[in-house]
Amino acid sequence: MNEKLDLGLKALNVNKIIVFFLITFIISCVTKRPDIVNKTYKLRKYKSKSGFTKIVINAYDNETLELIPANVEINDLFFKIKYENNKFIPLEIITNPNSQLNIEVSSIMRHTVNINSFIIKKSDSIIINTYLKKDNRPLH
Repeated sequence: MNEKLDLGLKALNVNKIIVFFLITFIISCVTKRPDIVNKTYKLRKYKSKSGFTKIVINAYDNETLELIPANVEINDLFFKIKYENNKFIPLEIITNPNSQLNIEVSSIMRHTVNINSFIIKKSDSIIINTYLKKDNRPLH
């Protein structure tokens, strides 16, 4: 009788461990992503009324929050955030839907912002505001 009781208790402990790991796994898989917010960028997602799949990228100084000039690389294609008529023009790119994008935003004397393996879906309109920190390392 004691053997059956000991086996039952051992089985109960194993079941508790299995339940614990299942709950931990489920909780770790749940993510909430209305905005992807990082210390270096903020991403906002909208649905495009025109049906185009579009990305808009802005570059800001992370301390003053002023717009700054920047170079943008998207999947090995290079673009520039322009300065015209005393203001910066956000970079607007119409892209193929269901594309996986690697985005890099850089500027002289600033740390580069990387957004890797970003997927954009059909009719998404994405606004990415990047916040570039000053880099005080010498240029060599």
